[in-house]
Amino acid sequence: MGFLKKHAALLLSVCFCGIIFFTLNDYGITWDEGLYFKAGDLYCDWLKNPSLQNIENYWKLNNEHPPLTKVLGGMTKYLFHEKLNLLNGIFSFRLSVLIFVFFSTYLLFSFVSKLLNHNIAFFTTAAFFFL
Repeated sequence: MGFLKKHAALLLSVCFCGIIFFTLNDYGITWDEGLYFKAGDLYCDWLKNPSLQNIENYWKLNNEHPPLTKVLGGMTKYLFHEKLNLLNGIFSFRLSVLIFVFFSTYLLFSFVSKLLNHNIAFFTTAAFFFL
C-alpha cells in the first residue's frame, strides 16, 4: 500500500495518458482544429530556422490564442509524422495533449493529496479528467 500511495500520482497520470492515447483517433476533427494544425506547422517551421525578419509570416495566423499547445502539436507532428513516419498527421499533432494530461493529472493529484488526502485526490483528479 505504501508504494501505491507514494506513486499514485504517477500511476494515475500514466493510466489517463493511456486512455487518451488509445482514443485519439476515435473522434473527428473539431471546427477549429484545422486552423491549429496549420498554425502549429507554421510555428514549427519558423522554429527550425528562426529569424526576426520573417517572424510575422509564420506567427500571425491564429494569434489570438496562446501558442504553446500549437507549438507542441507542431513539434510532435514534425517528429512522429514527418521525421519518423510513425503516425498520421492528425494523431501525431494531437499527441501533444498527452503532455498536458500527464502534468495536470500529476500536479493536481499531488497537490490535493498533500492538502487533504489520497481518496479525495483520486476523486478530484478523476472528476477533472472526465470533465
